[in-house]
Amino acid sequence: MIRQIKHHIAVFFSTGHQRTIKAKKNILVMALIKVVSILISLFLVRLTIGYVDTARYGIWFTVSSIVVWFSFCDIGLSNGMRNKFAEAVEKGNHPLAKAYVSTTYLSLAIIFAALWLVFLWASTHINWCALLNIPDSNDAEILMLVSIVFSFFCLQFVLRIINTILLANQQPAKSSFIDMLGQLLSLLIIIVLIHTTQGSLIYLGLGLTLAPLLILLLANLCLFRGEYKQYAPSLSCCRFKYFKEIFGLSSKFFIIQIAAIIQYQTANFIIARYFSMESVTDYNIVYKYFNVLFMCFMILLTPFWSAATEAFAKKDFVWISHTVKRYNQLVIVFTGVGLIMLLASTFVYDLWLG
Repeated sequence: MIRQIKHHIAVFFSTGHQRTIKAKKNILVMALIKVVSILISLFLVRLTIGYVDTARYGIWFTVSSIVVWFSFCDIGLSNGMRNKFAEAVEKGNHPLAKAYVSTTYLSLAIIFAALWLVFLWASTHINWCALLNIPDSNDAEILMLVSIVFSFFCLQFVLRIINTILLANQQPAKSSFIDMLGQLLSLLIIIVLIHTTQGSLIYLGLGLTLAPLLILLLANLCLFRGEYKQYAPSLSCCRFKYFKEIFGLSSKFFIIQIAAIIQYQTANFIIARYFSMESVTDYNIVYKYFNVLFMCFMILLTPFWSAATEAFAKKDFVWISHTVKRYNQLVIVFTGVGLIMLLASTFVYDLWLG
């Protein structure tokens, strides 16, 4: 029986279109990595709430959500570069792919450096306590927290281009592994903070934002000196004409990003402003629980983006149409799983958070 199972698994991962086989292998590795990521994320929530109280945890989540609003300032360049890079690599034009990478790095570095300066100046003129509907006694702490989170956010956004390159080159498992390492380091830092310090929003902000930044920096150095050396960013390869090419596509992604920010990132601010920080924590616990389902679906969906870009470049519309039908069938399955999660939610919250 074990031999039969191994045989069926081997057949499953070795049959079909080469593009499909590559996607299957990525999905398997991503699934294993995401399981670890989900466990880390759930454990991190419990530890973080234990390190600070529910109100301060709500403040952290609200501040980080507000900072994420500024992700629209990349005007869709990362996603635009992802498609352009995939097309260039598929055509064997590696110098062009390097030029796209270099131009995107420089463009985002300029955009977020300017944004960082403007934001730090403006933040000193904002009454954050009034904005978040919390006591004025927290004003200095909140201002420092906002400055730390926004500074690391800007650096992360530029360095995360390496993840976009991995996704474009149909290596989403490596991108997920980088994210998982960032979560793991954050978890280790929070454990150390729990045993060495009293609950502090500043330490919490440093722990949860510095760790992913260090991992991304290490990933950039390792990959651009190794596997992706031929695509390493260089000022000499930056051209305005490449920016126009990327921006022509990225403007469409920009509209999608604005919609996503409004849909997913404004809830914390609205809840904080009109209810309480404890309610923000309640909302995010529920959100993280059901986000597990979304993460599982993304494991299956992520490899399809770049694979579809490659298929489109080769005009393999039959493969695209067939794959889309499969994913539509998966949506029905995931809807059923979501209903089961809803029915079991109370039991899960008790088990998870005690």
